[in-house]
Amino acid sequence: NPKEDLLCPVLWVTKWVDYSNKYGFGYQLSGNITGVLLNDSTHIALYPQLQMVCYTTEIEESWWFPRKDVPSPLSAKMGILRFFAEYMKHKLLEGGNLHAPSELYQNVCLLHFVKTDQAVLMLLSNGTLQVNFYHDHTKIILSTFQEEYILTFVNTERTACTFRL
Repeated sequence: NPKEDLLCPVLWVTKWVDYSNKYGFGYQLSGNITGVLLNDSTHIALYPQLQMVCYTTEIEESWWFPRKDVPSPLSAKMGILRFFAEYMKHKLLEGGNLHAPSELYQNVCLLHFVKTDQAVLMLLSNGTLQVNFYHDHTKIILSTFQEEYILTFVNTERTACTFRL
């Protein structure tokens, strides 16, 4: 039995959309970071607090540039990022009541995702593992806070509780 519900920032995937049959897998983190794992094994993410975009190549080299100064070779990928961001903003509900200040997680992005018949699993670059269950929309998030493992559960009413492990 957990001893106490912790009040701590938890970075997690609040929204996601799988359009990998055409573009890739888009997501939004609780710090309002929006990104896309593109089908060509590259990644692009917008960090709104910084007004910066990070583009990561298939060999994991990262380039940062201002949101308003997109290099022309990346304009199509930036268009895909905008498409996903707008879609998630207007069409998807927030997945829960957890919020995390984006300044705590400025370099975090989605590394991998796996979809099964029952859930989608997402691994973030800070080691956070999240499982979203399709049938009831509950979520389990395993992460760290102050060098301790924590477990967050988001119930069917999108209310979260977090506990030390």
